[in-house]
Amino acid sequence: MKRIVALIFCMVIGISLLYGQVDAPNRSLLHKMDAEKSQRIISQLLYEDTLHAFDVQKYTVDMWIDIPNDTIWATLTGIVESTSDTLSKLNLHLIALTVDSILVRGSATTFTRPDSQLIVDLPSTIPNGDTVSYTVFYHGEPIVGGGIFGGGLTINDTITYADNEPWGAKRWLPIYDLPSDKALLETYFHVPSGYRAVSNGVLMDSTTSGQWWSWHWKEDHTIANYLIVVAASNQFAVLTDTFNYSTYTMPIWHWVSREDSSEMEYRFRNTADMLYWFSETYTMYPFIDEKYAHVSADIGGAMENQTNTFFNTDANWGSDWDWVIAHELAHQWWGDWVTCG
Repeated sequence: MKRIVALIFCMVIGISLLYGQVDAPNRSLLHKMDAEKSQRIISQLLYEDTLHAFDVQKYTVDMWIDIPNDTIWATLTGIVESTSDTLSKLNLHLIALTVDSILVRGSATTFTRPDSQLIVDLPSTIPNGDTVSYTVFYHGEPIVGGGIFGGGLTINDTITYADNEPWGAKRWLPIYDLPSDKALLETYFHVPSGYRAVSNGVLMDSTTSGQWWSWHWKEDHTIANYLIVVAASNQFAVLTDTFNYSTYTMPIWHWVSREDSSEMEYRFRNTADMLYWFSETYTMYPFIDEKYAHVSADIGGAMENQTNTFFNTDANWGSDWDWVIAHELAHQWWGDWVTCG
């Protein structure tokens, strides 16, 4: 415990010393919830967690994002391990979207949808330690939540993006939407031709021909619900850099608007040096076998999504952005790698 406290103290002081701002930027952009909203969400959390008797192992998302029509058509397959000898239902979460059908171990099953929950009936009780898979087929227009953060999936012609913190994932994914249950992740996003799509982890494959372009990403480190993201745009330029540490050479990517690419290359120029400093101070970057990226998105500030920091590049960060770049990068250790339950 003392070592953890010391590391956190070092993080706070170190960022202040190394990456101070030149002028007075609007730091309130990093304040992600007010007290009233926090109290409401805590009450919801206590209610919704009562049926949780499983441990999610992996999510696989296959999603078509029809950007001109503001709709999605998707399947999500989850693999869960029972933590009880009496598991007979899966208590998941989903808001508004139409559920066409659900399969459990390949066979159709029934479900109910009280409030923001999606309760899936299992065909038999699953013993403690056994695994079971479910697949949800669903579609519709995601309803974006209010507030600066946590709106879920926003579909716009110029930039489509997910922003989930703290419990917005249920607005576009039928998952267990609480951060205490991390899982592996694999995503397949299909977008109209000309759009590039970035998600968590490593780009495994892409198809950039025909009317739909496809992007296959895989996250081999467990990830919290609110850090699962996608961003798609037909305006992206992808700037590249590298981070060399120990025996690793890791790509650094900046997915930014083409018209701002020269400025963004300058703004993010110190990212590799920051990665080195934090790796020396804490421990090696937790996702060094994957990537680190900045992604331009119209969120209410900046958000440390795992392996992808989403960044409102039009916000008032001041003349020197190093302070906020370092802040979000530090969250890859404290927030993403180590996550509050």
